[in-house]
Amino acid sequence: MRPMTRVWMTALPLALLLAGCGGGSVVPGQGGNGGLGTGGTGTGDPNGTLSFRLRGMIAPDYEASEVRATASALGFQVQGTQPGGTAKTPTSRIATIRFNGLPVQGVTYTVAGNAENSVVFEYAERDDTTRKIKLWEGVSGQVHVDKVTQDHVTGTFGGALDGAQNVTGEITASGGEFAVQYQQ
Repeated sequence: MRPMTRVWMTALPLALLLAGCGGGSVVPGQGGNGGLGTGGTGTGDPNGTLSFRLRGMIAPDYEASEVRATASALGFQVQGTQPGGTAKTPTSRIATIRFNGLPVQGVTYTVAGNAENSVVFEYAERDDTTRKIKLWEGVSGQVHVDKVTQDHVTGTFGGALDGAQNVTGEITASGGEFAVQYQQ
């Protein structure tokens, strides 16, 4: 049996056990508030981090103020939100890294790849009044999982993202870091 298959076979029962944790969802990122905690309520991981340098647009670098990790039978997702804008025009910046399966320590995943070791990386800006979303999808890059413990995952990432919805042009994310806690 291939080593990766053994890891997946070992991880599958854990993934099934974790199905629905963090946001009450079966599909990562779906369900209660997109899998995120609700601002000001203490949900999400107050000690979680998700940040990166953003280039190719006029916007400050990204640092999520609320971070949530969700695990299910379909995969593992890290998602963070950063509120912004003004009282008249509130906005949210949302970044998502979605693994196909559970992340494995020491593995480098390809953004937008077709292989077993690939991830989805998306960045969105949402007008919270109109709910209109500008979405960029990762087209290249890497996510490296530095450490996986019983309840934490940490890693680094970077990549290029192309405008996919209500926006055109490419942006880049570099120096990305995440450290998340997830429930068992």
